[in-house]
Amino acid sequence: FGHEKQSGGIGGLTETIGANVSRTLRAKKGKMNKYFVIGDIHGCIIQLNEILEIKKKYPEHKLVFLGDYIDRGPASDSVCRKISSLGAVCLAGNHETMLISRIKRHPEQKEQTLMQAVMSEISLSWIANKLDYIFEDEDFIFVHAGLDINKSMSEQTEQDYLWTMYDGDYYQLTNKTISHGHVVVQDPVCVGNRININTGCG
Repeated sequence: FGHEKQSGGIGGLTETIGANVSRTLRAKKGKMNKYFVIGDIHGCIIQLNEILEIKKKYPEHKLVFLGDYIDRGPASDSVCRKISSLGAVCLAGNHETMLISRIKRHPEQKEQTLMQAVMSEISLSWIANKLDYIFEDEDFIFVHAGLDINKSMSEQTEQDYLWTMYDGDYYQLTNKTISHGHVVVQDPVCVGNRININTGCG
């Protein structure tokens, strides 16, 4: 997995437009960077295609996925193949890292593990080599799970991005808005500068 930070400019308005999706944009004059953000898909190709149909209404929005593409749902491989073809920002979730760790620990069981996960070698290679842990610009931070409130921004680790469970805001760390998934909520939750958009596919 990689680690990437990019610079640009979005800002303070978030509009929820569908399950596991949020649209973010700068609510002020000037050039806007717009994002269409999709949370945990978990192998649900039908729901993914439905969300991507909504995305067609927002062609100027950059597509960002927050990880957890696999497990639970019936079509992990199809989800990975579809997402990998979209030219989107794709972040790692804890389910992807668990799959990679399992194969590293037991390489002799790789074929069996992929069969159980309903995954192809092509999708495994994409997961292992093409996912980032964080996507950041001057106003927003996108991660799978969140940030560790007890660490500075420079001290955050991959484990923090993947496994954090926190229900407060992040103002003591940053004024940027944090968008994440991981913890399932009935409806998208906004607490201060933290937005959870994982409404539970799979």
